[in-house]
Amino acid sequence: MTSQPEIKLSVRNLVEFMLRCGNIDSQFISNASALEGTRAHQKVQKDNQDKGYTPEVSLKYSFTYEGFNFRLEGRADGIIASATGIIVDEIKSTNRPLESIDEDYSETHWAQAKCYAFIYAIHHELPEISVQLTYFQLDSDELQPFL
Repeated sequence: MTSQPEIKLSVRNLVEFMLRCGNIDSQFISNASALEGTRAHQKVQKDNQDKGYTPEVSLKYSFTYEGFNFRLEGRADGIIASATGIIVDEIKSTNRPLESIDEDYSETHWAQAKCYAFIYAIHHELPEISVQLTYFQLDSDELQPFL
């Protein structure tokens, strides 16, 4: 008996590949230091720890398609257990002024968060789940959440 090949994909790489469009925004963390991005994530996570916020939740989802086993993996920045349900929070650090970012700013950011929400909902047998993008402005420490 032969085993099927396994393909491992990170959620982020999958979404970036599927939604590639040639508009590279150098004002997000890719151009900032990793240390700044880590600090931003830790600040948002710490500020929300008393609000049912679980940081850095590892997620995996395996499925078979056309003879291949796929394993999709990633880590949600945060899972919020609120009175109205579960919210998957995806934090994005930026040097861009928050006034220039609206809810429709990045399809890729939403897609990444939605993939995490899908995996979390499947594993916890949730009929519905919410998604939130939290933009963190690195210079001012201001937040702009979109739910």
